Amino acid sequence: MSTSWEAIVARKREDRANRLKPYADWSLGDLAPPASQKNILSLVNSRLTERERSFLASDVTDLAQRLATSECTALEVTTAFCKAAYVAQELTNCISEVMFSQGIARAQELDAHMKKTGKVVGPLHGVPISIKDHISVKGEDTAAGYVAWAGKTIAEQDATVVRILREAGAVIYVKTTNPQAVFAAETDSNIYGYTTNPFNRELSSGGSSGGEGALLGSRAGLLGVGSDIGGSIRYISNISFPIFE
Repeated sequence: MSTSWEAIVARKREDRANRLKPYADWSLGDLAPPASQKNILSLVNSRLTERERSFLASDVTDLAQRLATSECTALEVTTAFCKAAYVAQELTNCISEVMFSQGIARAQELDAHMKKTGKVVGPLHGVPISIKDHISVKGEDTAAGYVAWAGKTIAEQDATVVRILREAGAVIYVKTTNPQAVFAAETDSNIYGYTTNPFNRELSSGGSSGGEGALLGSRAGLLGVGSDIGGSIRYISNISFPIFE
């Protein structure tokens, strides 16, 4: 007997919830806004310390420099972005694969390398980077929004772009949502549902790289990898600004 699509979706969403569960202390909890609150930008960093907020307020070049000079560690930077990503997920539904534990482990490896050698692994040493769902990350699902592929497309190796980023020292900490079949101007799938815009949750985050748009737009990430054939990055870049509040 074949498994119903609803059962596949339930299992996939349960897996995501279970990956978030160890980090429940990062949840907004009682601070969660009502569904009617459109703009949630001020809430994404509400669980962070002032120092952690400074990482989110950096640009990539500045953050990489701070890491390279040991002004901050890869672990504290990665932890800050994981905390923010947790809240961004609660409020916009932007994450497909939660990789906090892998990201933290990678950050610890990078810190150990820095302590031992005094050198960075590469130009992106310790910089957290998110990856769009349909791009392969070793050990993670690559369902591209298809229910039929969920749980059956575990990547055996990293996509070339992911391998290059890792070699440059990047920390992969989440994969982000995309619409079913990828080719759509808003991010919605039967697996994860609808991804909203952090500037106005009554509006779309765009597509097909809408999970990236919502995550980076909320400042829970500084750099992410999307893809674009018919405007899937260009479109979300144009709607990830407060002009649409």
